[in-house]
Amino acid sequence: MTSVLSHIRDNSPLLLRAAKTAMVVGTILLIINQYEALVGVTPINTVKAVLSYCVPFCVFLYGSKTRVNP
Repeated sequence: MTSVLSHIRDNSPLLLRAAKTAMVVGTILLIINQYEALVGVTPINTVKAVLSYCVPFCVFLYGSKTRVNP
């Protein structure tokens, strides 16, 4: 786990790409998972909304680390 964190810390362009990916994929997931809340039928679930962006961000970072050092 420490090597993953050090790889991420030392590679700021990686964080930018991860953030861009999380914005695109997270928005798609948010629309799919929170459609009723977005159209006003039900209240939005904040935890699900935050996870919609955190999961793609973390998956991108982990995937980039395992691709560099399998």
